[in-house]
Amino acid sequence: MNDLFYVSLIWILVGAMYVYFSDRRAYREGMMDAIVQHNRGTLTYSSYEDEDGELMIEIKVGQDAD
Repeated sequence: MNDLFYVSLIWILVGAMYVYFSDRRAYREGMMDAIVQHNRGTLTYSSYEDEDGELMIEIKVGQDAD
């Protein structure tokens, strides 16, 4: 029973490390895409207050010129 516990713990740790590093890479690539789209003018945004007074941001992604 102890062996099963340790093997399961190792697989959980390996899975957690994979999720952490893949999500970090995806976040970095997504941020770079958003910056490029903003500089090209295809990503625009505006801010407004909703009926509860909360600040909201509306993001619009246009067609890519390429």
